Amino acid sequence: MIVSKNIYLADDDTDDHFIFEAALEEICEDCTLTLATSGDELLRKLRKPNIPSPDIVFLDINMPRKNGIETLKEIKVDLKTNGLQVIMYSTSSNPLYIDQAKEAGACFYFVKPTDFSKLKQLLLKTLSLHWGTNNIPSKKHEFMIS
Repeated sequence: MIVSKNIYLADDDTDDHFIFEAALEEICEDCTLTLATSGDELLRKLRKPNIPSPDIVFLDINMPRKNGIETLKEIKVDLKTNGLQVIMYSTSSNPLYIDQAKEAGACFYFVKPTDFSKLKQLLLKTLSLHWGTNNIPSKKHEFMIS
C-alpha cells in the first residue's frame, strides 16, 4: 500500500477518471483524488487560495481547448505551481509528445495501459518513486512509465 498522497488528474475522458479512481482506491486507501476535465479547469483548481498542494499531477496530453503540454507550460511558469510534480498521462507513445513533455518540465511520461491490473501496477510503481528534482530521469527510456 501507498502512504497518503494528494493527487490531481486532468483528463477530458470521464471513463478514464472512473478507471483511474478505481485503480487508485485499490492501491491507496488514504489517497485523495481531485479530478479536472480540462487544462483550464485544472489550472483554476491549482490556483485557488488555501488549497493543499497536490503531491502529483497526472495530466492528459490530448484535451480540447488547452492540451496537456500547453497546460504544463502554464504550470511551470506560475510561481504558485511551478514546483509541482507533473506526470504526462496519455494513450500515445508518440516520441514527439514525449520529447515535448520532457522539454516542458514533466517529471515522467505515463502511457495509459489498456489493462486494469497493469494500470494498478504502474500506478503503484509511480506513487512509490522517491520524488525530487534530483530523481527526475534524464534518459528517455527512464522518463517513460509503461
